[in-house]
Amino acid sequence: MAHRMRLSPASLRRSLRAEGQSYQVIKDELRAAIARSLLRESSLTVAEIAVEVGFAEPSAFYRAFRSWTGMSPGDLRSSSGNMDG
Repeated sequence: MAHRMRLSPASLRRSLRAEGQSYQVIKDELRAAIARSLLRESSLTVAEIAVEVGFAEPSAFYRAFRSWTGMSPGDLRSSSGNMDG
């Protein structure tokens, strides 16, 4: 990311810190939002969604998703009425 912005990694971290943010928090918030949207609106499997949001292992995605939302990916999908996948 820093390279794409033509910044050093340290400069990017300093800029984010000055704004009260961190790269990891922003990345996790984006991953969580995309995952929630895909779970609600697509027929992709949970494993496919894990890959889409950057996880190599579905188990790591399950753990992260539960920490982000307090529920499993399957629980969110069931509560939103999308039973596909």
